[in-house]
Amino acid sequence: GLRKNTLVVFAGDNGTAVGRPSTVGGRVINGAKGSMLEGGSHIPFIVSWPAVTPAGKISKDLISFADPYATFAELAGAKLPEKIKIDGQSFAAQVQGQTGTPREIAYVQLGERWFVRDAGYKLNEKGELFDLSDAPFVETLIPAETDTETTKAERKRLTAALAGLDPANGKTDEAGGGGGARRQRRQLAAATTKPAGEAGNTPPAGPWKAGDQLASAEAPQVSEKPLEVSADVDAAGKDGVIVAQGGVAHGYALYVKDGKLAFSVRESRALTTISANDALGAGHFQIRATLQKDGALALFVDGKQVATGKAAGLIPQQPRAGFTVGKSGAAAVGDYAVSSDFEAKVTNVRVKTAAAG
Repeated sequence: GLRKNTLVVFAGDNGTAVGRPSTVGGRVINGAKGSMLEGGSHIPFIVSWPAVTPAGKISKDLISFADPYATFAELAGAKLPEKIKIDGQSFAAQVQGQTGTPREIAYVQLGERWFVRDAGYKLNEKGELFDLSDAPFVETLIPAETDTETTKAERKRLTAALAGLDPANGKTDEAGGGGGARRQRRQLAAATTKPAGEAGNTPPAGPWKAGDQLASAEAPQVSEKPLEVSADVDAAGKDGVIVAQGGVAHGYALYVKDGKLAFSVRESRALTTISANDALGAGHFQIRATLQKDGALALFVDGKQVATGKAAGLIPQQPRAGFTVGKSGAAAVGDYAVSSDFEAKVTNVRVKTAAAG
């Protein structure tokens, strides 16, 4: 009788991979993993508890991944911590076939992009309001000048919700002892970067030096943007990573392998690498690598072009892995070992991006 009395939850963590569209009833879901469309964050969530949960019931209640914690605690009769604000809202009543108190809004964030939504509308970090009445297949932008009384009220309500969350300033529950990892990342960012712009959510362009590292949220925002990476290197004929951002799915890396300078770009796991014909050797060098809108790659040493190539295009989404200088991240972007620390001096590292339009 264990299965009958055991709660089992099946859920996705994000939409399907780019290039592998999902369909429901013959219609293609709008968006995929890494996008801020419905296909990026609206995922399957199935609950099975034969002795308790009604079979075959479909609920349209909003559920956030902050909610299972509070739900499981309630069902197990456990007490939640008293001095920590819990973002999750229990849906234990719905699991037991009751109406419960569904959450009114849900919040989604990926790097410097975010939105808050209710059952019918969503508002993003740009203040854009979308009608979700035909979601997850179509999301219709509603210009402010076309607002009805209904959409005006929705815009006001969701704006207030976002203001309370204050995502641009990265609020944490430091007083209650929570948010330790986030607080550590922010302290690291503060120690290794210059202040962000007035908007509070535009990472700086450096300069960085060997040993600096940033979590994904604080790293340069490189998705769908032309890219220029530069650094000053005092090389000693040794191999290693000069700068890297990302991992095996998305990202870029500038490194030396077999004595030759190389630049790698990852786009949806596809790897493109260009490398110089001649070894870098010893001495002081100014290194620069570029990725253009059309996917064109170029590599320069002291202003001289030493390699060119062509990737499929721009990096399609913000790498989930972070940014490191003088060493690899947890996963290698290019064809090098993750232990490839660059023992030579690396300074004046900058990452510049531009709009793709």
